[in-house]
Amino acid sequence: MTIKYAQTAWADIKSSPNWFGKLLLLSLVAMIPIFGTIVVYGYLLNWTREIAWQYKTPLPPRIFGNENGNLYKLGFFAFVVNIVIAVILNVVSVILDGGALTRSLSHSGYFIGMYGLSSVFMPSIISMAVAVFLTLFNFASYARMSIYGTLSSGFQVNRLWEMIRFDVKGLFKILGMTLLIMLIAFIALSIIASILIFAFIFLFVGATGDYGFATQYSLSRSLSFGLGLGSVVFLIAILAFCYLTAIITVFTDMMCFRALGYWVAQMNVAKWGPQDTPIFGAVTNQPTNTAYAQPQQYQQPYTPPAPWQQGVAPQQSVQPQPQQSVQQQPQQPVQQQPQVPLQPQQPVQQQAQQPAQQSPSEPNNPHEGA
Repeated sequence: MTIKYAQTAWADIKSSPNWFGKLLLLSLVAMIPIFGTIVVYGYLLNWTREIAWQYKTPLPPRIFGNENGNLYKLGFFAFVVNIVIAVILNVVSVILDGGALTRSLSHSGYFIGMYGLSSVFMPSIISMAVAVFLTLFNFASYARMSIYGTLSSGFQVNRLWEMIRFDVKGLFKILGMTLLIMLIAFIALSIIASILIFAFIFLFVGATGDYGFATQYSLSRSLSFGLGLGSVVFLIAILAFCYLTAIITVFTDMMCFRALGYWVAQMNVAKWGPQDTPIFGAVTNQPTNTAYAQPQQYQQPYTPPAPWQQGVAPQQSVQPQPQQSVQQQPQQPVQQQPQVPLQPQQPVQQQAQQPAQQSPSEPNNPHEGA
């Protein structure tokens, strides 16, 4: 079944309680350099991991909730991956641009125009292809780190390539969805920025003329007043513009990370082995995720079975056993266990307390004690 990533991710976001308030708060946090990015990535990667394990849950209720210890850890890992990807892309761009410039300077004569034109466009095309290729690995790295909870799992190129090959079409859909949201946001922000610039010019000219006419001060004082008032208003507008940009960025991340959770859920995460083993060693490459078919339903809390449902008699009581002497055994060397997928805690919903019911024992004899 084809997953409609944009539709499903948006349905999960808007059906979460108080999702818009969480978006606004996350956007405020995102404006904090480095720390805000770590918190936003950690918050969203935890949500990604839950749907990857096919736990249909809404947005986490607490922004800074770190009960499982993965908020700052996963956020920091994602931040490191972003830095590495950016460094690689910049190095490739510098190499391509430097090579094109060297080749252009080494040629002259009739072919300099045609060769110079090709030297300008070819590096741009190659850089764009490299950027798309690295973005696919970046997305797969996010999804894999959310499953294993380790930084090394996000740099296993061979395992990431297995994930990309499994459903590269779906990954391109997520990339296209992200680019489309960013394009629409860029157009809207450009219009808003143009309005702010014209408003600043209009405010500056109007305040200068009105102040000079009312006070009959010199032109220099009028200009100073208009520039000061316009600068204050423009600074407030710039802060609002930056906050709006943060809101759009965080919303784009919400859509992208939730879609990545559905993408990796097809790979039957529950049957993955240690992080160094092949992903599809014992799993057929067939989509196994069916959670996206019902985007409005959330995972119900886990209820342990009653004792009599586990084959234990209701009246059976456990007799205490006398303690036996424990002989001290020589300590064995502890062997390091391989990293395995970390299953998220099942969501716990607070339930109303029910009146205590009598255990199903034998009924009381009404004539007893009479």
